[in-house]
Amino acid sequence: MSTITTSSTSSTSSSEGLLPLSSEQIATYLKDGILVVDNLLSPQEIYDAQLGLVSTLNEEYGVDVHDLEGTGYRLMDASSTFGAGML
Repeated sequence: MSTITTSSTSSTSSSEGLLPLSSEQIATYLKDGILVVDNLLSPQEIYDAQLGLVSTLNEEYGVDVHDLEGTGYRLMDASSTFGAGML
């Protein structure tokens, strides 16, 4: 059995300061399929993740986030459903 945890502070990304989710949070996740946990990541961690996503999209799929009209169609290659559900 795995333990679901969340950070008690936004300044750490290590295992220090991790707290188990409350029963209410787990119930919300099980009911809704999503759980919003405020301040789980620091602004720097979010920024770094965004940079990583931009880099991956560009390097692996040829998607330029500044030219989605011209390159956005390549996102279908990154999709696990090959673009199914895209309008």
